[in-house]
Amino acid sequence: MDASFVESRRRRPSRPLTTIAVLAARHRTEPVPHPPTDRLHTAFTGVFESVARASPAGSVVHHGGITAVTTGVPHPYLNTLFVADAATSLTDFSTTAAALEDIGLPYSIRLRSGLDDRFTVALKKLGLAENSAEVERGMYLAAETGYPYPPELEIRVGREALLDHAAISAPGFGTPVDIVRRVLTQDLLDSEEIALYTGYVDGTAVSSSFGYIVDSIVNIFDVVTLSGHRRRGYGAAMTMRAAIDGFKAGCDFAFLEATPMGFPVYRRLGFEAIFDYRLWFQNAR
Repeated sequence: MDASFVESRRRRPSRPLTTIAVLAARHRTEPVPHPPTDRLHTAFTGVFESVARASPAGSVVHHGGITAVTTGVPHPYLNTLFVADAATSLTDFSTTAAALEDIGLPYSIRLRSGLDDRFTVALKKLGLAENSAEVERGMYLAAETGYPYPPELEIRVGREALLDHAAISAPGFGTPVDIVRRVLTQDLLDSEEIALYTGYVDGTAVSSSFGYIVDSIVNIFDVVTLSGHRRRGYGAAMTMRAAIDGFKAGCDFAFLEATPMGFPVYRRLGFEAIFDYRLWFQNAR
């Protein structure tokens, strides 16, 4: 692996990246009969916290029921604010949101529709416009045991395919490869909670995903398929591989944030929408 690919505050001996299928035993909690909205949200927030803590310039601030995460990377999705406690005060929310503005980096604020709506007043006072908000669906899957993977798709797990993984996921989200390289630090990849998946067809990398376990929930990110290889079931397969590995490990749920384009795909896979995230940005996009 190119030494310039990762950044780290401290050097550690490299070790193989473990698959999700052996990770969650220490996080195991008793299964719950209904999807726990707060727990899914908290686990999702926890992934962003882990990314920030693994970043040389990252920080995590908890203030009055608000969690603010910054990574030092100039991308709005990677410097963000979550409402951890919907009962928190507008004053605490406004103070934390204003501090996020002061970091001098692009940022976003995630509010759950119907749960965090009262905080929109504070966002408007900070100058964030209503039409700058984007909606993504928080979706969960409760259980799955198998999936008919396309026979031509080879899914490799681990950091050995990291360069290919980044080359796929970056353009898929319209993000420079350098941003992905700065996020996937050595410290983050040394975590046993993360597993990277890269899909190959005839030796060519065509699709990606990764899973990150928090509190027996496998959170799924970076589901991307290169444009010339779409509509063949590869993105669905990459999603389900991360989910099924999590369930085999003892996770109770798989969770992801679906774009409008991905939403019907995840519905066909059995994922159910549980709440919407409204993402507010500094300027209309």
